[in-house]
Amino acid sequence: MLDARLHLGRVVTVVDAVTGADTLLRFAEASRQAAVADALVISKTDLARFEALHEVLAKINPAAERILAAAAADPGLVLFGSSQRSGFVPSRKLLTPSIRTASIPSRLFSRLQ
Repeated sequence: MLDARLHLGRVVTVVDAVTGADTLLRFAEASRQAAVADALVISKTDLARFEALHEVLAKINPAAERILAAAAADPGLVLFGSSQRSGFVPSRKLLTPSIRTASIPSRLFSRLQ
């Protein structure tokens, strides 16, 4: 019934800036979650520098949109809306000069069945 009307819009994964780099290197399930994400929300950026995390994420999923949780004006748009519609600039722009966003995992799951 309802599953015929639903589709996966995008995969969002939250990564902790304090322990994220270590967690992604130590636990395969954590790195798999980051690898399939369309968007990576980086939390706790006010508590730690996250250059090491950025390097790990660049190797695992270079195409994912990076969003600093503290900078998100509307968390609902981060989870359910489009950054292009909201005018929110992906935080990855703060870290690197080029921005590449892609929805590779979303294309794999066009409809929940």
